[in-house]
Amino acid sequence: MKELKKKKFMKNFVKNFPISLDEIDNRLIMESESDIELFKKFMKISEKLTADLQLDAELGKKYLEHFILANKQNRRKILELHTYLQNQIPETRKDLKKLSKEILISWYTGIVKVNGISRLVTYSGSHTWTKLKGIKPHGICGGRFGYWSRRQKIS
Repeated sequence: MKELKKKKFMKNFVKNFPISLDEIDNRLIMESESDIELFKKFMKISEKLTADLQLDAELGKKYLEHFILANKQNRRKILELHTYLQNQIPETRKDLKKLSKEILISWYTGIVKVNGISRLVTYSGSHTWTKLKGIKPHGICGGRFGYWSRRQKIS
C-alpha cells in the first residue's frame, strides 16, 4: 500500500472538499450576523409592543430562542413582523397578529408556549412584577414588615 505524505493528503482533501475554508468562515459570519439582526428586530418589535425602550436583552434572547424552538417559521415571521412596525398589520396576516400577541404575552407573563407546553422563561423578571406598581412576585418581600399597610406614593 502506497503511503500518502501529509502535505499531499491535505492538498487532496482540500481540493475534494465541497466548499473552501474561506466559504465556511463566511457562512459562519453570515449566520451570526443574521442572528444578530434577527435579535435586534425582535427587540424592536418587543419595545413597540410593550412600550418599553429598556427591555432586558438577556431575557429577550431567551424569549427569541423559545419562539424559534416553538416554530422554525417564527424566524421568518419575526422578520416580516418587523416590516409592520410603523404600520398596522393587515387583516390577512392573522399569523403575524397571533405572533405579536404571543410576544407581548411572553413579556408580561414570562412564559412562552412551545409545542403546546408552557415554558417558564422568567418568573420575577416578567413585566407583571416589574412594570405594575405595588405588585410583587410571591415569595419576594415588597419592603419592611408592614409595608402593605401604608398607602403607596404615586410618582
